[in-house]
Amino acid sequence: MRTNEGLDILAKFIGYPLPVLFWSFKKNLTDDYKTLSGEFQSSSVSLNVSTIRTVLTKETLIPEEFGYYSATATNPRKPSQISIVTYHVISERRPDPSYNISINCMVSHGTAVVNWVPGFDGGAEQTFFVSYRTNNEDEKITIETYKQPNATITGLNDDTLYYFRVISSNSNGKTLSEEEESCKTQVFIKSTKELNLGGIIGGTLGGVVLIILILLIFLSRKYPIRCLGRGADMSAQYEELNQNRREQESSYDSIRTPNSKGNSNTMTKDSTDNFEI
Repeated sequence: MRTNEGLDILAKFIGYPLPVLFWSFKKNLTDDYKTLSGEFQSSSVSLNVSTIRTVLTKETLIPEEFGYYSATATNPRKPSQISIVTYHVISERRPDPSYNISINCMVSHGTAVVNWVPGFDGGAEQTFFVSYRTNNEDEKITIETYKQPNATITGLNDDTLYYFRVISSNSNGKTLSEEEESCKTQVFIKSTKELNLGGIIGGTLGGVVLIILILLIFLSRKYPIRCLGRGADMSAQYEELNQNRREQESSYDSIRTPNSKGNSNTMTKDSTDNFEI
């Protein structure tokens, strides 16, 4: 509780006959109990023949009055039979450090699951952060605030050793855990499904390329490709001249026919362009 706030403690005892009750206080565990001052008010109420309830109150508590308050119940018939209930009243402060930190890096690649046990909240609502680091990187702190004692950290590097600590926080400040636990993240391995998908895609593309090549070879054999350009024109002209020469030779051969003596009649061309037989 905070300084200058009111104190209100309740205790309940069961016994027959109903016990006799009184309150006492000490500042530290090693001190002796003393009777409370008149600024404290205590009252008791019987709930039934064997149950009694007692309440201790004070309007404002000063720093010197934080400590241990005890309610003592005594059997009126046997004073040696007593029962004591003690309450530790402290001023509101920073939370105690969390402990029993455990890390699991086997959930999935780049991920760590952190669990811990919260310490005393210091008298105010507490939340948590997780800090983590590697041997080669500075400490990082999660942006997300956790209300429960567990956290899942993602975006970590694969196959890397990380060190984790827990930060407990309330309105009075933050407390870093004394424990620091380590965990090595998983090595990323593609799933069988991803590998099969890659093989299917690769095989399909290879088959398409092979079919295209076969079609190109078939078409090039059935429809010869002719090059266009100056070289192609010259080849065509040369081929045309050869064709004309062959046609002329064929004409001469048809004129040159054998005679009755077995000799050929030959036409000759003289300088006057007249032919003689």
